[in-house]
Amino acid sequence: MKLFVVLALLLTQLVACSSWLPKETVRLDNDDTQFEKIKANFDKVEVDHTDMVQLKALGFDPYTSNNAKILSYSDIVPRFMPNSSIQLSQVPPGIQKCILATDRCAPFTMDFERTKGKRIGNATADLFGFVRTVEKTGWRANVLFVMLDGKVVYKSFGGEPNVYNHTQQRKPLGPLQDIGGSALKSVVTP
Repeated sequence: MKLFVVLALLLTQLVACSSWLPKETVRLDNDDTQFEKIKANFDKVEVDHTDMVQLKALGFDPYTSNNAKILSYSDIVPRFMPNSSIQLSQVPPGIQKCILATDRCAPFTMDFERTKGKRIGNATADLFGFVRTVEKTGWRANVLFVMLDGKVVYKSFGGEPNVYNHTQQRKPLGPLQDIGGSALKSVVTP
C-alpha cells in the first residue's frame, strides 16, 4: 500500500511538470530569416529602379518562396480604393500606374512569421481544465510589391516585430464547467 501511495505522489509530481504541456511553433519561412533582415532587405528595394532579378536576390521571389500570393491589378483596386469616394488621383502614383496598366501590372504579397506558443503552469490543472495559460511570442511581417513592366512601382511593409500574447483561462469547476454550460443551454433552448 505504501508503494502505491509513493507511486501516486511521484506520478502527481511528474504530471504537474510544465514540460509535459503542449508547445506550438509557427514558421512561414524555410530558413533562419529574422524580422530585422526582412526589413533591411525591404529597405534596399528602390521604387522605379529595382527589378525582379534584384528582388529575388533580396529574398522576395513569389514563385519559389513560401506563403507568397500573386495578385492581379483588380486585387489592388479594393485595397486602395475601398469605396467610390476615393478617386484614382488620391492613391499613390505606383498604384495609379498599376490600375491603368491592367494586365502589365503584377502585384504580389509575402507573409513571414516565426511564433512560438507554449502552455505554462501546472500540467494537472491544465489537463483537467481548471487553469490554462498560454504564452505566444515571436514576430510577423508582410510585404507588398507592385511590379509594372518588370520594375517595382510600389512597395509596402507591415508587421509585428515583437509578438507577445499571454492568455489565461480559468474554470473553477474544471471539466464540469463545460458540462454545466451545455446542460443549461439544453434546458433553456427549446
